Amino acid sequence: MKSCCNTDNRTTEGNIAGFLAYRTDIAKIHINGGARLEHVSFRYYDHGIYMPTQSRSYNNLFPDLSVSFPIKNVRADLSYTAKTRRPTYTMLSNNLQYNDRYTYQGGNPLLQPSIIHTIGLNLSYRWINFSANWNQYHNLFYQYIEPYENNSDITVFTFKNLSHSQVLYTGCTLTPKVGLWQPMVDVGIQKQFFHVMENGSLRKYDHPIAFFTFNNAFQLPKDFIINVDMDYTTSGNSTAIKWERSGGANVGIYKGILKDRLTFNIQINDIFSSYRNSNRLHYGNRDIYKWNRSDSRQLLLTVRYKFNSAKSKYKGTGAGNEEKSRL
Repeated sequence: MKSCCNTDNRTTEGNIAGFLAYRTDIAKIHINGGARLEHVSFRYYDHGIYMPTQSRSYNNLFPDLSVSFPIKNVRADLSYTAKTRRPTYTMLSNNLQYNDRYTYQGGNPLLQPSIIHTIGLNLSYRWINFSANWNQYHNLFYQYIEPYENNSDITVFTFKNLSHSQVLYTGCTLTPKVGLWQPMVDVGIQKQFFHVMENGSLRKYDHPIAFFTFNNAFQLPKDFIINVDMDYTTSGNSTAIKWERSGGANVGIYKGILKDRLTFNIQINDIFSSYRNSNRLHYGNRDIYKWNRSDSRQLLLTVRYKFNSAKSKYKGTGAGNEEKSRL
């Protein structure tokens, strides 16, 4: 790929945050609460010139609250969290990249970070687990397409913010154990409420996506474990993109010796070569369909040996991992 225009931009970002947490128990009710105060300073330079319009500072307070309590033999967890999700530095770049004669790809230095409010409910009874989450997004950033300003035959992939949208997810997981067989069945559905004004008319990207997973583990004599895993995802919308259905099956066999210090694992992934990564992006009068049929079938042999390595005393969580992932 090559650049279709002369660009030279630089971004600098500094942030500082503090967190306060509190926990208390009232009879059988467990309460956890906290708040994160965050300051972020973002500076954008174009050809060495500071751009105040694209530069900004944020001061945010993100609360966190969870309550756990029993309902007879059912364990209930109710939670609320607020957090931010920042666009990657590539999304913030004003570089315009040449893909082919009909498509360019670029970022948007005016993108705002997204604020996400989540209300969650989790119910557990023995090997049955039910969960539901409601996510409210403010300034959600997403990919869309538009015509290139100098040529209406060229389409540009870029990013923009949507003032607000919601996503509802509900799912149920079953993990019984029957003798040597331990299955895991996971069924869920995600429904978004994503509405965009396009050329003066409201367009809705609300088609739900259903998820099905059926994993099986068989504990055999001589410490052999065989796994047969299957999953399937229906077509549906995630932001303005409509993903096509996909699914497949994986099979593996695991064997540990020397008290599990030496392990062997043979895995066959995507037996039927059925996994897909196809999607359709429609915006205004542009309609682009990506059909991806890659060779995802694999045969893997993994051999591991565990040495007597000293345990690390470090208890941190890697505060910079999120920022590194944005790169």
